[in-house]
Formats: sequence, structure tokens, C-alpha cells
Amino acid sequence: MAWTESSVGLYNDFQSAYEALILPDSGGASVTHIESSNIEWDINDQKFLVTVEMTEACAGNGSLKVSLQGSHDGTLNWTNVSADFVSGLNTTGLNSSSVFVSTVDYKCPYYRFYVYSDGTDTQDAATVKITYSAKVR
Repeated sequence: MAWTESSVGLYNDFQSAYEALILPDSGGASVTHIESSNIEWDINDQKFLVTVEMTEACAGNGSLKVSLQGSHDGTLNWTNVSADFVSGLNTTGLNSSSVFVSTVDYKCPYYRFYVYSDGTDTQDAATVKITYSAKVR
């Protein structure tokens, strides 16, 4: 997994990045999850746009939730720095949701997105695309 970057709009100091994540089969009625790669830009003290899109649906009627996590070491120690900013994205259709996420109250050297299901049987794997646009410093 890796972020794919590009310039956004009229401003050279804004960048957009996306990453496609494969959410594994939940293996019955249990929670399944996937984490993005670490975000490579300094996104501290910003409010930025995030879009979560189901690009490959699964058969089970699961509900996805997404949060932003921060870490001091970028490896094992992660904690949520946002409440679930996407909650209830249906896994059976090609749905999407866009929201603003804030890191104004946080200073972390590492961030990532955490995607997980609500525990409903997804019945097979699904693909989720996460895109964010932020000011590059």
C-alpha cells in the first residue's frame, strides 16, 4: 500500500493523495479492519477534506466506520485522534462519503486512517479508496 499524490486545483501548496485498501472478509459476524499507510505530510493544525469510497462492494450488508489515528512512533502505538468521521458507509454498494477532519488540537509525527466494519458479516472482501486533500508545508 502506498499513497498516490497529485496537485489540487489552482493552488500549488495543496496536494491530494489516495490509497486503495482491501478490507478482508470478516469471516462471519465479526469486526474486520485495515489501516492505511502512514500519511507522509505534516497535517498538524489543519482541517482537511477526506473522501471514503467503496470501489468494490461485498455481498454482506456491513457498515464501515473510519477514524484518523495518531502515533508517536508510527509503528505499534496508535490512538484515535478523531471520532469515527465516517460511520455507516454501506459495503454492498459503490457508495462514498466526504467530510472535513480536524487535527487542530493534535500534534502527532505520524497519522493514518483506520477502516473497520461494524461486525456484520461482509461475506467477502471489499475495496475502499481513501482520498484526502491538505495544505503541504
